Amino acid sequence: MEQTPYSLEEVYRRYHTDRCLNTFLSESYLWMFHYAHRRLNRDPDVCQDFLLQFFEKLPRFLHSYTASDRTRFTGYLARCMRFDFLNYIRARKRYQPVQCDYPVEHMARRDMSPDSDWHGTLRRALACIRPSRRIPLKLQSGWPLNLEDLRFLTRRYGVARTGSLWQDYQKKLAREAERARRHKHQMSLYFDRLHRGFENRDYRDIRRRKERNQIFSCRTVLSLREIGMHLGTSKAGLHRHLAIGRTELKKLISGEIVPDKEPPDVLEAGLLADERHAMLYQFTSFHNRLFLVMEGVKNLEPPGISLYTQGRLCYRLGLSGAIALPLHLMPAGKYALEGAGHKLGFSISV
Repeated sequence: MEQTPYSLEEVYRRYHTDRCLNTFLSESYLWMFHYAHRRLNRDPDVCQDFLLQFFEKLPRFLHSYTASDRTRFTGYLARCMRFDFLNYIRARKRYQPVQCDYPVEHMARRDMSPDSDWHGTLRRALACIRPSRRIPLKLQSGWPLNLEDLRFLTRRYGVARTGSLWQDYQKKLAREAERARRHKHQMSLYFDRLHRGFENRDYRDIRRRKERNQIFSCRTVLSLREIGMHLGTSKAGLHRHLAIGRTELKKLISGEIVPDKEPPDVLEAGLLADERHAMLYQFTSFHNRLFLVMEGVKNLEPPGISLYTQGRLCYRLGLSGAIALPLHLMPAGKYALEGAGHKLGFSISV
């Protein structure tokens, strides 16, 4: 402001006499830029962008000051710039696409990827617990069911109840994944806003921490009431099985009991069933080999299985027992498995 050859009051009096907007802009630009850079934002690019759109509104501000009886033009122009800058920043944050220069990393305490050591320990420990105690733990925590779990459910509770439970469980898992994706997006959004010219801790940092806690909060996927409604069991019995299962799982993971077997990695397991036929399937990985395991349900007629790729029939199988298809020996592409009145689509990629 000291480098301006004229004071802002003299510049305005000259404009009030001559009515030359270009002269007013050339003489007052340095003052407005210094004010924006010192009082509004330290980024010179942001200040220049703001002044470009502020100059379009300047004739209206000058007319408003001329029509009023205000005494100091300097304070009036500074107030107009301050409020218009707030509107400019608000509109810029709303319409400018988010570009996060700082990656939002996984902030969980433990790595839940299938290749992690903790995930392998959990998988081995769960395999040593009785199915009646292991399955409620998985349904509450959102862990995937395997072929042994589905086999136990179909034999004890029937295909109809197992199918209803499995479908509801898959819907809840998809809903939880969408909720985590939404909270992670919000966390990334607030993280980006923190590094866009704001250095002090403000509400964006608080909101980011809340969104992060929402992602990794302990939430039950299926409640005891929902599990009991599907299986026709009481909440008291499920609660007793859960308490015993948690105690056993804690001992196994802490190292007091070492599991003596290594179960295969389960990628996905499910149930295909209708009124007369039923089939259990599981995509599993064992020693870098992929298999599709299929088996019928006891006391139900085994379905006929047809495997298609690119619209052509590959295999037609009679499922009288358990079958394991070696997927690692099959060419890459999209496949469709038909059986029990349902179709299961999957793809193999290299």
